[in-house]
Amino acid sequence: MAKWVKEYDPELISRRLEKVKRISSDGKVLFNAFEHSEYVVLLNSMISLDDEIPEIEKQRIINQATSKAGAKGVITTKSILGEICKLEREYLSKDKKKFRLITSISISSKCQLPKVYFEGSCIVIHAHLNKASQDSRSKMINDAKHVISSDLPKNYAVVSVSVTARSTAEAADKALEHLDLVRGIWNLWNNSGHTIRISYGKRSPVNRIILGPIHTLHHDNGNLATESWWYEPQYQGPVNLYDEITKIENMNKYMANFRSHLKKLNYESDIIQAVVRYVRALDSRDWDDSFLRLWGVLEFLTGTLLLSYKVTIRRASYMFADKGYGHQVLSHLRNYRNKYIHAGSASGNIESLMYQLKRYVEALIKFHVGNKFRFSSIAEAAEFMDLPRDKALIDRKISTLRYAKQFISDS
Repeated sequence: MAKWVKEYDPELISRRLEKVKRISSDGKVLFNAFEHSEYVVLLNSMISLDDEIPEIEKQRIINQATSKAGAKGVITTKSILGEICKLEREYLSKDKKKFRLITSISISSKCQLPKVYFEGSCIVIHAHLNKASQDSRSKMINDAKHVISSDLPKNYAVVSVSVTARSTAEAADKALEHLDLVRGIWNLWNNSGHTIRISYGKRSPVNRIILGPIHTLHHDNGNLATESWWYEPQYQGPVNLYDEITKIENMNKYMANFRSHLKKLNYESDIIQAVVRYVRALDSRDWDDSFLRLWGVLEFLTGTLLLSYKVTIRRASYMFADKGYGHQVLSHLRNYRNKYIHAGSASGNIESLMYQLKRYVEALIKFHVGNKFRFSSIAEAAEFMDLPRDKALIDRKISTLRYAKQFISDS
């Protein structure tokens, strides 16, 4: 159910919407375009909708709700929320249909990868598409290639993701998230063995397995489901194919083990989000962008989005036996982050900095997925990271807690 986000004051926006509202001679609600556009963007941050509603549908619902609220009288926060809730229920009540997102991926078609099933979706690496899918996709690529400034990949494998969804926007969002989770696990397995890299010439992303630039959405029979396409705005040309055929079996075993542990987590959806954010961060050729995104994942996994950087560093360094050294590394990474954000000061060592930060993010992901302590949430796991690594100190804390328990019982 839609609700207002607590940190905002929607009354300010509802009053402004009422001021720029007018009724046309035929009784239609009209707004001054510039102001209305700005206020709708603000409302998009001020209200949360069901997680299954994609961003583009959320924008449509909020936009329509302001007009519907205006048609019924004075615009108030109550009337806006009421109309949003109606439109939200209307969207969620729609029947789900089958869709298939088709794109390309930087894997050699010689690599025999099995189908991957995840939450009702099916991900398949294809050697060839059927004629209907190939023809309709080729048409869309021809229409879309003007938005791509670099050469399209010629030797990437084709990958499709079958999903059920209420709209094309929801289908594309769901398919890309599921595909990026799988890519995230594959790349995590491959990236973890590389703790440093020194590159020359044109920059390349950390990830070996990335998506091609254009994604199209189809019906089951291969025909287009929409004339719209989705594309990767940061695409700068193809990368070298991942063609390490001898390693595919181990990569698949790693994914099976990772997903098995993931299912046991009480906060599975949070770690899925972290893996997706991780892989998208390392798709970029802009290494400063990758660095900043990775720092965001670090804060997310340590439960410190709204806390001091000192807590982030303390918790992240807990992952390593030499906590003191980890603290020094993370402090220097935090200093670079602050310099870049506040002064725009980039470093010639950004590739090394990115790889240093990557190591801590990967360790945190593996800790959350592989731990045996059955934490209920990231917040509870973060409390664990606040504990000392000194056994004697832990023993003293245990004794103190026992005394506290006895004291409470005796009171």
